[in-house]
Amino acid sequence: MNKKLHIVCLDVPYPADHGGMFDLFYKIVALQKTGTEIILHCFEYGKGKQDELKKYCCEVHYYKRKTGLKGFSFSLPYIVSSRINKQLFERLQEDNLPILLEGTHTTYLAYKNLFPDRTVLLRLHNIEQIYYHHLFKSETSLIKKNYYRLESRLLIKYERTVFRKVSFILPVSEKDAGKISKEIQKGKVKYLPVFLPFGEVNILQGIGEYCLYHGNLSVAENDKAVRWLANNIDKNSVKLIIAGKNASASLKTFLKNNKISLIANPSNDEMNHLIQNAQINIVLSFNDTGIKIKLLNALFHGRHCVVNEASIPGKEFESLCKVFASPTQLNEIISHLKNKSFNREEIDARTNFLLTHFDNETNAEKLNAIL
Repeated sequence: MNKKLHIVCLDVPYPADHGGMFDLFYKIVALQKTGTEIILHCFEYGKGKQDELKKYCCEVHYYKRKTGLKGFSFSLPYIVSSRINKQLFERLQEDNLPILLEGTHTTYLAYKNLFPDRTVLLRLHNIEQIYYHHLFKSETSLIKKNYYRLESRLLIKYERTVFRKVSFILPVSEKDAGKISKEIQKGKVKYLPVFLPFGEVNILQGIGEYCLYHGNLSVAENDKAVRWLANNIDKNSVKLIIAGKNASASLKTFLKNNKISLIANPSNDEMNHLIQNAQINIVLSFNDTGIKIKLLNALFHGRHCVVNEASIPGKEFESLCKVFASPTQLNEIISHLKNKSFNREEIDARTNFLLTHFDNETNAEKLNAIL
């Protein structure tokens, strides 16, 4: 029997050109492979219509997001109020199919309890109240800081309400699943691993020559992470390379003054080369919700992976990484690993874990079973 459902995306899920889009797009691809028919609804605010999506969806509908003051509300989070759309509601009313809401951003209709007798699933990419609180703490711009603080405060009450109104919540991390299960009925929370473009583990044996931190350097948290590493890592012991897009002029000057190499706006091939050839990939985060795609990229393609606790989505990842809790511990781990060859046994262990947890078609079948 054919399966069919609505998926409501917070953005146009193609091209999947950064980590935030991977789960959206590759979930659609995997579901279509299992025989699921998808009616896709997506909010458009810059990407335009994408014919590629027609390959995987029987219908694709686009809705303009109300950006700026038009989408602002003092009572609802902006990520939600800017995506309220009457036409979307009318289309979803035309049948009684299950609805998969991608992110808290798309949950207004569930918040208003407009589909009380439908199966409504929430795919939770982050616990947004936590995510925005950490953005508030990392941001230096006063305007953005105040926006993130307001958004976080509004999301506390909003998410608490929405979590109780949907049929199931599907977090991308075990850590988030555990946090939510403490507040609502445990059976409603079902951890579903993130969907990825990485089809195989591709790690080089041997020894590399540098430590690498990579990320979108225009994001305040990543800027903060780079400065923390520059101030705390023992640069006499190891070469540190920073790679990523859109570093600010201030960050470029800071790195130059600290004699740290910056690879600015690398291509995908260049970034993959940097990750593969590093001796150590460092993943540092101050935000402990969701899952860091940069961590999974490093695990699928890099040698030793050194992280802080906020970077890993669950205890099971501790066997794959070295976890530090202080600058002293970070430098001790680097000193231990900088000349340690990455061997076939370690690659096999990594492969077994990653392909067990992050097989897209297996996880699509798990989602079908929930539906």
